[in-house]
Amino acid sequence: MGRSWVAALLAIGLSLVANAQESSPPDLSTLSLEQLMNVEVVQAASRFEQSSREAPATVTVVTAAEIRQFGWRTLDEILRAVRGIYLTSDRTYSYVGIRGLSRPGDFNSRLLVLVDGHHLNENVYESVQVEGGFPLDVDLIDRIEVVRGPGSSLYGANAFFGVVNVITRPPRDVRTVEVAASAASFGTFGGRLTAGGAVPDGPEGMVSGSIQSSKGQTLYFPEFDSPQTKGGIAEGIDGERFSSLFGKASWKGVTLEGAWVSREKTIPTASFWTLFGDSRNRTVDGGWYLDLSTERDLGGGWDLSARASYQRSSTDGDYVYPEAPGVVNRDFARGTSWGGEAVAGYSGLAGHRLLAGAEFQDNNLQAFGNYDLSPYAGYLDVRGSSTRWAVFAQDEWRLSRVLLLSLGARWDQYSTFGGHASPRLGAVLMPDAATTVKLVFGTAFRAPSAYERLYELPSGGQKGNLDLRPETIRSGELAVERLLGENLQVRVMGFAYRVDGLVSLVVDPTDGMLQYQNTDRVDGTGVEASIVGRWPWAMASLSLTSQDVRNEATDAWLTNSPRTLAKLHVTVPLRGERLSAGLEALYTGRRLTLGGEILPGFLLTNLTLLSTSLLPGLSVSATVTNLFDEKYSEPASAEFVQDAIMQNGRAFRLHAVIRF
Repeated sequence: MGRSWVAALLAIGLSLVANAQESSPPDLSTLSLEQLMNVEVVQAASRFEQSSREAPATVTVVTAAEIRQFGWRTLDEILRAVRGIYLTSDRTYSYVGIRGLSRPGDFNSRLLVLVDGHHLNENVYESVQVEGGFPLDVDLIDRIEVVRGPGSSLYGANAFFGVVNVITRPPRDVRTVEVAASAASFGTFGGRLTAGGAVPDGPEGMVSGSIQSSKGQTLYFPEFDSPQTKGGIAEGIDGERFSSLFGKASWKGVTLEGAWVSREKTIPTASFWTLFGDSRNRTVDGGWYLDLSTERDLGGGWDLSARASYQRSSTDGDYVYPEAPGVVNRDFARGTSWGGEAVAGYSGLAGHRLLAGAEFQDNNLQAFGNYDLSPYAGYLDVRGSSTRWAVFAQDEWRLSRVLLLSLGARWDQYSTFGGHASPRLGAVLMPDAATTVKLVFGTAFRAPSAYERLYELPSGGQKGNLDLRPETIRSGELAVERLLGENLQVRVMGFAYRVDGLVSLVVDPTDGMLQYQNTDRVDGTGVEASIVGRWPWAMASLSLTSQDVRNEATDAWLTNSPRTLAKLHVTVPLRGERLSAGLEALYTGRRLTLGGEILPGFLLTNLTLLSTSLLPGLSVSATVTNLFDEKYSEPASAEFVQDAIMQNGRAFRLHAVIRF
């Protein structure tokens, strides 16, 4: 099946190139789509600014205008809208799936998330939260770059399937003060206060704080439908509260940035075999970071960027078990790290753009444990540390006016398991102003986290695994982009990859305990196709993804891996600039659960009405999510009694921002 997809992609790509060569190229100088291909600047694909057309990867850029138009309020909502990406929620956290792979029990550790270049993944689980635990209010986002494919040649371990680079608004854009307020279904209310501005020819800065509280829903879980467990009704235990702070200041090429976040989520699902319906089951996650960076033009074709950062993370999970309903058991994790990087670029050699860098991180605390609160009883207390360093280099080589090559490699050295090399080769062919062909080969790795290796709690049914080794991926992709006339752009992309030593949370049949193991070799193939249209009266995009991810040894379909994804986005002005509508329809195909059940596919339809000029400085949006009240569930991981978790039905929200 994978070979037939690749052959079909090659045929489509060759026909598009042939069409480009046989027809007279249209005058694209005034087309917004052409400008988008050639002027849109991305950073994360090569660690320097370049047009998205020349980037050696397929990149999706989500703008602040799109975030407002579609009413997205969290990072996971934004990522769910990106072609080829799907989400899974266990009603406590959200997990990102890319190219058909999101293992039950993962912690978003195969996706590297950056905020203005700062690595956000923490150092105990190697995870990043994309729901309320994300430390940045989406109103502060200028744009998001989603770079697909292995990125370890530039970024190391967590860039396994891709890199998400979140770029914040420049402080000068705030001007003075912004106030935002929101209200939504399930007793949800929130607010934001932001102040900032810039001194002419001087420093600029901003500071922002956000809060939100939600009572949550009353939920029914048939797996607990008995008199002893309240008939399966979880009432008043789906609540969430989070707050965050963000600050940024820049002057003369030096930027100081920091963020803090705290999130508390009550657990309605009785995960880890806890007492169903008890409001004491909850998680509290938090953390903060400081990042100091600089960029310098040294002259003579040389430039230099450097950063130093410090990050701290914490997780507390409180659990009540049926065997001891009067005792609260706490599971905790603490992580601190500091590090830095320096990257030098040189463009003085004709036809080349060279880049070389080095990076160091000291994980001076990687701690986790487990104990009963009262009366106190300790069961696990692990406090460790580790270091890693890396060197990397890349050459963007312009062989001709129409052909670019990108060659890069990185070496990572870990104190826990040793070293690993990650090469990447990319070719970008631009036969005319309307056509782009990209061919990329790369490898990446993901080092097992401290939690996966060392967490061992026999009373909780989980044990560690010191023999875990890094999982690796070899990947190739071919992408063709083509402008069709004045208003349409089509993209077709095919990928194939092999993952060796995939780390998964499984039940060890010898003792019935959970353990992370290098379980499988996985093969994945897929094709993505999209079409984007822009007219004076509307904008629309449609993407389709067909993918097949299997266990190489058994040829079995992988759990939580939809074979089909489809996404439609339409924006239409209703009253000029005063009112517009944004409609998105997101289809996720069937998925296999750990218990062997095949969950049906589902279609989520969301509608947002946006007005940016009701009053001077006032922007208001009204959103209905799951417009048709689709009933659907998503696969659960091994720590749940449920095989699948029911998701939200129809919901409403209002969001207003006033700028002074």
